[in-house]
Amino acid sequence: MNMYDISNIAGFETFLKIELVDKGWSKDKKYYIETVDNRRLLLRISDISEYERKKIEFGMMQQLMELAIPMSQPIEFGICDRGNSVYVLLTWCDGEDAETRLPALTEIEQYNLGIKAGEILKKLHSIPASKAQEDWAIRFNKKINTKIKKYHDCGISFEGDSNIMAYIEQNREFLENRPQCYQHGDYLMVCCQLLILIALILATRGRNLIVLCGVLQSVHIFPRVSLLVTLAENLR
Repeated sequence: MNMYDISNIAGFETFLKIELVDKGWSKDKKYYIETVDNRRLLLRISDISEYERKKIEFGMMQQLMELAIPMSQPIEFGICDRGNSVYVLLTWCDGEDAETRLPALTEIEQYNLGIKAGEILKKLHSIPASKAQEDWAIRFNKKINTKIKKYHDCGISFEGDSNIMAYIEQNREFLENRPQCYQHGDYLMVCCQLLILIALILATRGRNLIVLCGVLQSVHIFPRVSLLVTLAENLR
C-alpha cells in the first residue's frame, strides 16, 4: 500500500491485513482487507478524475441493495491519498470464479444457474435511467460511427462488408425512442462468482439488450449458462 495514503478512510485503524487483488479488467486498484473485528472488505481505489463517475456508481449500488441482489454491499465512498484518489469500500464476497467452477457442474446445474443469473439481470434492468441520460439513438449512433470509421481506417476489408454497412444504415431508425435502464456494464460469466455479482462498479445506463454483447463473449466457455441468461432476461 505504499502507493496510496488511505489513513483517512474510516476504520483504517482496524485494518489488520491488506492484500492486492490482481484480478479483473478495470483500472481500479483492488485490495482485500481483514479487520481486527474479523470483517472482510474489498477496497477499490481510482484516480480522482473518476470521482463523479464513481459517486454515481456507488449510488447505483445502494439502490440495488434494496432489490436483494447478491452482491458486494457498499459501505463507504470518499477521497483518499491526499486528494489524489477516490475510494469505494465494499463487503467481501466469498466464492469461486465462474470460469473455473462452472465447467465442473452438470448440465442441469449449469441450466439452473443460467436461469438465476438471468433473473438477477432482470432485477438490475428494473431501475430506469435518469431522465437526463442522453437519448439512446444519439449515444449508440456515435458508437456505430466510431466503429465504422475504425474499420475503414484499418486498411483491411472482407467480402460482403457493403451488405453489413447497408443493413446498419437501413435499420438505424430502430434505435429511436428506446427506453434505457441500469446495466451491469460487464456481465460476463467470468466476471461473477456463483450467484454473487462482482464488478458492479462498472455499471452503466443504456439499453438492456446491449448486455447480450458481453454474454456472447462467454458462450464458448459456458454455452448452456450463457444461453439461459438470455432466455431468462427476455422471455420471462
